[in-house]
Parts: sequence; structure tokens; C-alpha cells
Amino acid sequence: MALGIGLLDAASSKQTVTLKKKTYTLKFIYNSRFDYWTISIFDSKGDSILLGEKAMPNKELLTRYSLDDVLGGYLSIESFLESRVSRNNFGLNKTHTLVFSTTEEVEEANGTV
Repeated sequence: MALGIGLLDAASSKQTVTLKKKTYTLKFIYNSRFDYWTISIFDSKGDSILLGEKAMPNKELLTRYSLDDVLGGYLSIESFLESRVSRNNFGLNKTHTLVFSTTEEVEEANGTV
């Protein structure tokens, strides 16, 4: 089952998550001047995997860079509305949610298993 990842209610935050038995740090920064979030991902050693990717509705964050295999799945922003991802509508139980799905879950949902 896909895992929703919450955000702290702060303009800049870091949190540690475990995905497929590996630990990662997610860093979220809100740009108040232009009203958008960026997401960065670091491995357990602090090495960057993804830096400053803009959060947008229904966006898969890793595929564009061929990084799906790095996390063993897909990290995406699932959106209930086609509205801008802004300060107050991004997080668990909000319009836009950051979600991790394993490769197996995505293949099963697409009928490719």
C-alpha cells in the first residue's frame, strides 16, 4: 500500500523516512515570494539524490532523472485538484500529498505484473 508522507507545518523542515528498509532525509523548503515548495532527498550518508525539485500537482519526482531504482519505487505528489501546490495545501490529508509507492505496487496497479 502506498505510503503518504507528511510535512511539518514549517516553511523549512527536514525529516527522516524509511522506505524499503533504507533511511532517507527529506528536506522541504517553501519559497514565500513565488509561492512554491521544493523537495530535496538525501541518503543515510547525507549524499544528495535529488536537490530542490519543485513540487507540482500530480508530479512523479524521480522518473525524469531515472532515479526510480535508487529508492526502489516512485515518489510522487498525488493531487485531488489541479491547483497550485502552495503553503497550506501540501501534506497529509490536504489537496496535495507526497506519496511513496514501491515498484511492485505500481506494476500491479498498471497490470504489468
